[in-house]
Amino acid sequence: MAGHARWWAALALAGSVSGQAFGQSQTIEVRSAPAHPAIESADDGAPAGLNTPAAGPASSGPVSPPPDARPARTADAGAPQPPSDPGPRVAIARHIIDAAGAFDGYMHRASAIRPAFTSGATVAHAVILGSVYEPTQLEQGSIAYAALVALQDPQFVQAVQEAGMDPTQREAFATRLLSQPQSVLEAGAARAAAVRVALVLGRMGGQLIAAGAAVKQAAYDIQSQGWSRDTIADAPERLAQIKAQSSIPISLQPADTTRLIGGLAAFRIADAEQRTDLSATGSVVTRGMALAALAVLGKAGEDQAERIDTLLTDPLDPHCVERARRTLIECLAVAGPQYEHLFCLGRHAMMDVGQCFVSASGMTEDAALPEEARQSVMVPVALVSTQHLERNAVMGGAVPDGGVPVPVGAPAAPPAPANYSPYTGPTDR
Repeated sequence: MAGHARWWAALALAGSVSGQAFGQSQTIEVRSAPAHPAIESADDGAPAGLNTPAAGPASSGPVSPPPDARPARTADAGAPQPPSDPGPRVAIARHIIDAAGAFDGYMHRASAIRPAFTSGATVAHAVILGSVYEPTQLEQGSIAYAALVALQDPQFVQAVQEAGMDPTQREAFATRLLSQPQSVLEAGAARAAAVRVALVLGRMGGQLIAAGAAVKQAAYDIQSQGWSRDTIADAPERLAQIKAQSSIPISLQPADTTRLIGGLAAFRIADAEQRTDLSATGSVVTRGMALAALAVLGKAGEDQAERIDTLLTDPLDPHCVERARRTLIECLAVAGPQYEHLFCLGRHAMMDVGQCFVSASGMTEDAALPEEARQSVMVPVALVSTQHLERNAVMGGAVPDGGVPVPVGAPAAPPAPANYSPYTGPTDR
């Protein structure tokens, strides 16, 4: 962000997270920038996540991290070492991070599906990549991811810290955030941060809609190819596989967690985009920002996991993704040939889900769509003479055949998945 110093981003995990099951107690510590002032307080209610480690002893003393968190930062001598003064720590419960990673991973891998299908195997692979997700975790993940994006805004973080300087006010502020999440917008710089969060979520949804529309169109385009009209022999088994894999919530592996946290750095250095047409933000955005504020106040760690879960449901449309999911399963259950499975993928697994998150962000679908998806389309025109042809060529760039194709960018295809991660997706079998 212009006017601010460069920030460091490093991840400290409280113990090993390899192979953990969803819901196991574990806290993520996201180290934020030195530019964020720490709250130092001797009261018993001071949040550990807001104290900056001191160079020497102090009368109040910083709150030490859990004992099992220390080896995670020092065990690997070859790993890059964090700066000597990394700034305050913001602890977030493990299942919040898992949900954010499930959302981020699905949105990236599904949006990367491109409409280049040459066989039943390529269709089957795409359907698996785009159809496997646990709807409740995905909905919760959008709120969790909004919180992580909000934490990258230094002015918002500082405003929350200042509002929670006094221990009594801090607890009252936290209680109010839980009961009235929209009150987070009263903090200084919160509305500007809300616009940025809405843009991030809305455009992620818009990219998924655009990719889904291309896949849906491919379902019509490939019908001229004989293989696309073949009935899928193992359709019931494929549907059972999708249901089984989707029933298990994602639990991030260390590499996935690092990718999630590391990707947030882009939101720190990007200049804030000025938007005057986004006066309102969706409840997913405000709930995510309330969760971010609680994290800054030291109220979003593992010990607060049940308390903060009340923020993870969108009260305006809590079952949007679930409805899209039911429609997808019904569509796949009755689909016969390959191209019908592709239609189900593009329409219900991608476009419907993308629309859920665009709506939840508070943006309109047109504003959320990528620029290349909103380009004008040149159409053929009738010409009556060579003179008119020359005039048309000068004014509109037309060629003698009467049509000017406009290339539309398509997302790059994802690499073949090696392991089941929210970013690479599940394996075909």
